[in-house]
Amino acid sequence: MALAVMQRGLAASPGPPRTGDRIAGSFEGDLACLTAFELLQVFQYLGKTGRLQFESHGQEASCDVVPRGLVNVECGRLREWDAALAFVWWKEGSFRFEVAPAENLAAGQEPLAVQELLLDAVQLADEIEARNTLIPERAEPLYRLLHQPVPQTLGAVRGALDVLAYLQAQPGATRRDLEQMLPYAPVTLGFAVARLIEEGFIGAKERANGKAAGEPARSDARRIVRALFAFDREHADEADETLHRIEACLGATPSPHPVDPATPSFLRTRLPSGCFLSLTALPISRRNRFVLESLAPSLALAVLRVGNRSADEVELWKGLLPRGVEVIFASTSEHAVSDIVAAVQLLERGAPPIAGALH
Repeated sequence: MALAVMQRGLAASPGPPRTGDRIAGSFEGDLACLTAFELLQVFQYLGKTGRLQFESHGQEASCDVVPRGLVNVECGRLREWDAALAFVWWKEGSFRFEVAPAENLAAGQEPLAVQELLLDAVQLADEIEARNTLIPERAEPLYRLLHQPVPQTLGAVRGALDVLAYLQAQPGATRRDLEQMLPYAPVTLGFAVARLIEEGFIGAKERANGKAAGEPARSDARRIVRALFAFDREHADEADETLHRIEACLGATPSPHPVDPATPSFLRTRLPSGCFLSLTALPISRRNRFVLESLAPSLALAVLRVGNRSADEVELWKGLLPRGVEVIFASTSEHAVSDIVAAVQLLERGAPPIAGALH
């Protein structure tokens, strides 16, 4: 996805460097052509190092790109992981990259792993999208409804306890207030608020009327299907068409981005049934094995389009997939489409796919 649109992003940049205007070894572009999400993938894949700066609607963000990830990450008052989560979805504005040696940037710091960051961003966005009917407007007042101990599963949600404490001290605070006062990215707080509403710990005043305080909200939040489409790189030229056919068969909104032949690509769409589908397309390679390790615990389905070159690597990938993940092998792109569509249709209805499907 990222590499395929890189030419468009760079084409939007100004012309050759001018004295006193831009320095050699730097370039600029438009986030509408190459988003922050895509830029981070591009620079990691190409092994570039330097300073990356963003501007969007008056907000500024920056990070240093090093071989193993990102350091010195800032977005307004946010730092490091939540700073990156704050700007990773920016799609409007501009960027500037200035080349610099890695040793001048890292200064012994432990970098943030880009692929782990992107996977976290995608999964948080999935969870929020699935709960979109629960999440209040940013200006809507929120109130704490329950004061009983928070279950461990909810307490483990990043930012949830701080949201509860803030609403205890400041009843009627809005999501905008939370974003201004708490040290978390909007996407982090959005998920924390949605889970707290879902479990009945907080709510909007008007929404609380007519039902018992603390009554859990009803939602289709668990109707998320997370799937993996992994393909041998000798079949990379088929991957884009395969995903478009999957979208068409499921009645999903077509994705505007092509599949990247080297790095993860993400299809995130709501199906006509209301179920939210998050499908990761991932080339099978040793380099991408650590991406699978981060992704595997959340998967319900893995379809592998296997070729002759990847047989040994596929065995390692199978070992990384936890029990409970339905693993299907497809020897042709037609089988990959039919297998993914059939399995997703079963999963969105809450039924397990047919075990052991093999072509």
